[in-house]
Amino acid sequence: MKKPVRIKFEGMSKWIYFSILFSSLFLLNSCVDKNDYKFNTDYVIELYNKTFPVKDIDPAQDWKTTSVVKMNVTVYEDELETYKIKVYDNFPYNEEEPANRLAMGTIENGKTLELSFDAPLVKDTLYVSRVDRSNRRLVQMVVVNDRNSISNVVFGTAPSRAYSYNIGTGVVITSRSEPYTEAQISSMLSTALEVESWKAIGVSYGIISKTGVYKLTKDGASYKFSFNGSDRKCVLIVTTNWTPSEPVNVGGNNLTIVIANGGSFSGTMNISNSSNLIVLKGGRIEGANTKIYISNASNGMINYNGGDIDINSIVINGGNGEFYNASNLILDLYNATDAGTVLVNKGYCSIGRIDALNGNIENGCYMETPGDFSVTKLAMGNQTMLKCNSLNMNQWGNMSAIIGQNSMIDCATKMKTHLAIQGSGFNNSLVRIRGIQTDYLDSRHYYKDVTVECGDATTGIAARKQLTKLCKSVAIIGESSVIVPAGNCTGNGNSPGTGGDTDVESSSTYTYCYEDYYPIPGDYDFNDIVMDVSYNLIKKKNKIIKVEIPVKLVAVGATYSIGAALQLINIPKSNIKSVTVTNGDLNFGTIFATQVIESDMNSFTVIPLYNDAHHAISGQAANRYMYNTVKGHENYTDASPRDMTVTIEFVTPIDYFGLDNMDLFIARPIINGYYEGQEDKTRVEVHLREFWGYRTANGANFENNEAIAGNRTWAIAVPNFRYPYERVPIFKIEGTNTDANSAYPYFQQWASDRNQAKDWYLRPNSGSTYR
Repeated sequence: MKKPVRIKFEGMSKWIYFSILFSSLFLLNSCVDKNDYKFNTDYVIELYNKTFPVKDIDPAQDWKTTSVVKMNVTVYEDELETYKIKVYDNFPYNEEEPANRLAMGTIENGKTLELSFDAPLVKDTLYVSRVDRSNRRLVQMVVVNDRNSISNVVFGTAPSRAYSYNIGTGVVITSRSEPYTEAQISSMLSTALEVESWKAIGVSYGIISKTGVYKLTKDGASYKFSFNGSDRKCVLIVTTNWTPSEPVNVGGNNLTIVIANGGSFSGTMNISNSSNLIVLKGGRIEGANTKIYISNASNGMINYNGGDIDINSIVINGGNGEFYNASNLILDLYNATDAGTVLVNKGYCSIGRIDALNGNIENGCYMETPGDFSVTKLAMGNQTMLKCNSLNMNQWGNMSAIIGQNSMIDCATKMKTHLAIQGSGFNNSLVRIRGIQTDYLDSRHYYKDVTVECGDATTGIAARKQLTKLCKSVAIIGESSVIVPAGNCTGNGNSPGTGGDTDVESSSTYTYCYEDYYPIPGDYDFNDIVMDVSYNLIKKKNKIIKVEIPVKLVAVGATYSIGAALQLINIPKSNIKSVTVTNGDLNFGTIFATQVIESDMNSFTVIPLYNDAHHAISGQAANRYMYNTVKGHENYTDASPRDMTVTIEFVTPIDYFGLDNMDLFIARPIINGYYEGQEDKTRVEVHLREFWGYRTANGANFENNEAIAGNRTWAIAVPNFRYPYERVPIFKIEGTNTDANSAYPYFQQWASDRNQAKDWYLRPNSGSTYR
């Protein structure tokens, strides 16, 4: 058996931490006659127990802050289209919280893209973007609860005969004919009795028509009356300009007021009980101060507009009534707050504000609301348009809205909804909003078979994230593929434009941090060597043909020569076509050979990056300063990081490349001797814990030390890590104050249970990190 470092410790119980540390380090680097010292298990155990600041380490702790996610993405949209698929760690296309791209590939319509990629363990929610040939983007949220299973993402709907809607039907809106034809009105007028001001109609003490039909064809300015009901059906036909100076009160049952062709009304009209109002083609109700009040919702009778209404307001009290617009309806306010009341629009409807929070609206044509639009249930017919400032749907039973084919809801600001929005089953229904507000996210709350466009580059990230919890797909405004033809009922409609997707994006960066005293515990500030690493995959037909790995030497907290290299794990050496290192530094120092790939003695490809970190980051090594670990100290200085790039081409394209393949390790030379039984070893290597079994042919073997160390580690790789200042341990050294003398207070919690505090590196103590 090969024996690791030979160290002798005496009187350990009396030593304080740094005495152990530096004496141990001296013995480690002073490897003289091999008979001087023997490996002492008890002393090494005591050393590790006393000097490692992290205690009670989880037996399953592998110190990995990332893992591989497997994802299948399928697109069912446009035939013969090829789509680009991108996966992000945050909602993409925003400036508030830039997202890192984790994976990318291309897929033909109707097929499935299989992806395997690295993702931070703290990220349970990922975002998948579908990009078409016009760079239009559609985003879905994916919750990754089990990384041992495959996450499935589908854009569009798979061809099936099981649709809940017929493609020729879509959403059907209530349709009604005019209550009276011109011929009927003409016939009724021929037998109608002319009314007189202040004389009741249909009762014994007033005017009684044998046919029950009355008419106002003379000077309407002088006609005033109140109706208190009749025991028979009465109809009042208006063909003149009726402008009463006092409110018209219809307080009883059985009166229908018909504003016929040529007739008009201006003023205030109060209708209650089983009476109603009908405006026929050519009839008008107008005036900025004109108001219509309908009590008891006409007891279920239909109020109908086939002419032109342009007034202040319509207010309907009571439930289970209907106001039907077949022509032009222009209001400042529509108010119908009782359950069951419905406004049906099959024409042009422009209402300044709609307050129907307990009512229903069916829109079968064009409707716009410059103000707020509040409704319980909304139905949108096929090829229809609703434009509003904000949309509030607050219903506690069934769905809030259903949208027909090639139809669109366009909100200028936000949508407040507590339940569901459903399309017609073919993903050609469009909702466009700039924000989302909801207090409830439960199983009742979903968007189905509808495309949602949410905001532009200025829309808040919180709103977009919340929206992706509610609906299947989210697009940037103007970038969905839904076509809404322009027309009388759809206005300008929606014609998909060119999107703004670009491949110039940030990929994830991982910070590799090392303690260089291995196998002796160091000060645990993890800044002896700090490197930022990312990787870009160049693919052909979704197979990886080349990898570009930017490596940035960020900080050097060591005080002696340290080199670094990249070992490619589980990639056969025979499959490496070429390796190029740009801006490496191998001309100073001798830890690694100067060739691009180290000796064939290694099991895997080893690519040296630099032989001396001080020289690599500063251009000199005469003064062993610490670089970028402390600010404002004479023995520490700042330096510009050194950017290097490793480019690897493969003979045969591969399916996966990621952090599990990247054993980025550091090494220091063995000087003034050797380790017992390892006379041929030239360096001490420090690998991530997961790569302990992959030391190279020239690296000294410390298997016994590692066996005692157990799950302890000398290196970590963390996404975009803010590494600690010099002499600030990542977690407290026993006997010190955590807040005053440590960088990450939740590191111990994560170390003790790898399933807890996975976001520890996002919560440093203030002022404890260099960047």
